Amino acid sequence: MKSLFPLFPFVAALGLLACQSDDGPVAEDATVPSGAVVGDATANGLAAPANAAVAEAVDRAAVPRTDNGMGWTSAAGSASFGPHGARPMLTFACQDRVMRVTRVHPATPGATGTLSFTGGGTASSMPVRAVAKPGGPGESEWQGEARGDIKRAVARAFAGQGQVEVTLGGAPALAVPTSPVADALFKRCAG
Repeated sequence: MKSLFPLFPFVAALGLLACQSDDGPVAEDATVPSGAVVGDATANGLAAPANAAVAEAVDRAAVPRTDNGMGWTSAAGSASFGPHGARPMLTFACQDRVMRVTRVHPATPGATGTLSFTGGGTASSMPVRAVAKPGGPGESEWQGEARGDIKRAVARAFAGQGQVEVTLGGAPALAVPTSPVADALFKRCAG
């Protein structure tokens, strides 16, 4: 027995260390995280959730709604979105089964970019070019042509319900509501 007595302080110290916790006391009103939280949505130190579905929802919530005082209008072979009574910000025009897309935003004439549409569970992109408009320096608009698969992908984004996020590098994002006006134009231009 005398040989075990010197080991007692060492064993007791190990036992105390094993029981020690860095968490501190648990608050009385603490709750278990919701089962609806998925992936790394609750991880600390991330700029955005690592789960793609949660990240998309966060991104969509961050896009400012721009449809206040704006709406869709249609003319022969075209559909436009923008402020009522002013120059539209986005126009689709069908000519010979080619969808011509115009996004009005100042740019250096001749510059190129990518116009993207995300909505209805789909995403599509198309190349655009800044074209100078008559009326003075700085007046330009981004223009592109959607054909074939690109045209069908853009049409799918506008076929559903909700918002379509329209993005172009250097321009503010547009949250454009889907509309029967745009959907009807895409259906007429199909082919």
